[in-house]
Amino acid sequence: MTEDGPKAVVSRARFDRERRARQEAESLLEDKARELYTANRRLMRESEAVRAALAETEELRAREAAALRQQSILSEAMAVFSGKTSAAEALQDFLNTLQRAFGVFDACYLQASGSEVRITASARPEHIGLGLPVPNSLIVRPRRLSTLQLIAPGKVFPGRITDYASTIIVPLNISGEAAGALLLGCLQTGSFTATDLRLLKRLAGLAAQSLTALRDTRRNALLVSLIEGQRWSWFFDQFYAAQRSGMGFLSRGKFHVWFAIIINFVRGHQAVG
Repeated sequence: MTEDGPKAVVSRARFDRERRARQEAESLLEDKARELYTANRRLMRESEAVRAALAETEELRAREAAALRQQSILSEAMAVFSGKTSAAEALQDFLNTLQRAFGVFDACYLQASGSEVRITASARPEHIGLGLPVPNSLIVRPRRLSTLQLIAPGKVFPGRITDYASTIIVPLNISGEAAGALLLGCLQTGSFTATDLRLLKRLAGLAAQSLTALRDTRRNALLVSLIEGQRWSWFFDQFYAAQRSGMGFLSRGKFHVWFAIIINFVRGHQAVG
């Protein structure tokens, strides 16, 4: 018993030391595990914040690119109306620009013709004059369609119009003329977005104003030409009548009379013109 006593005491002390060391090690491991867990959670939050920031940056870049694209299309499309004297010529150039800017198969102008809708102008010459088997209600409001067959199921469409997989339609009405609309047709599906619809609506409004102004300017110019032509026609009629009445040879006095008439006529022309 005397021999076993010290051994038992030594073993117990060693056991206690090992247990305390193990507990300290376990406590240290737990502390490190908590630190690692906390650090990992912090890294996850920071990574999520970085991903959100990157996504926001990409979204901002996409919006900026879309805004630049819209501004470019607006500038290019409206520039075609500058320097034009004919509304028909301006409309044709406008449609050609829309076809190129939107990257579509066709850009055309539709007008109501009786109970049907007809293509009166198009970026594709072979489509001009074609009638579409759709009701007039097609062109009264903006819309996005996958295909025109949704409006007129079972109908046969002329040309390549039956192949359109994406279509966008926006009214473009000119005062005093039949109801009209712009149509963009693409052979690929999902080609148009809500942004494209809003952009085309804006373009249609600006184009309607420009086309109306060109038409009215041309009409006014023709009216002025007609009035001026009538004035000069009246003057020459009076002159030739005087010649026929015996003024074939103008004396000095008669010349002064006719010269005064001419001067007064020119002054009146300048005042009105």
